[in-house]
This record gives sequence, C-alpha cells and structure tokens, in this order.
Amino acid sequence: MEAVAERTPQNRSSMLQDVLRSPATEFDSINGAIVKPSGTVEVSTANNRVL
Repeated sequence: MEAVAERTPQNRSSMLQDVLRSPATEFDSINGAIVKPSGTVEVSTANNRVL
C-alpha cells in the first residue's frame, strides 16, 4: 500500500475530496444513516448523534 501511495502522490482520498468540496462529508452521511432508523428499533446511537 505504501508503494502505491508513493507512486501516486496526486491521489486524494474520498474523505479529503469531500472536505475540500463541502462542509458535509461521507462521515456525516454514514452517521445520519445510523442515527435515523435508531428511533424505530431499540438501539442506542448516542455516540453517533454527538458526532
């Protein structure tokens, strides 16, 4: 993996691309997808809500 990174330094992770493009990231979307249905099932998502 390190060798690939060294050969392709111009590559950017999808998270970095999201941050550069917009304040919303895939992290926000993933946590939203976890928190939203938690109200219909008995699963605590308190940590996800904070994030």
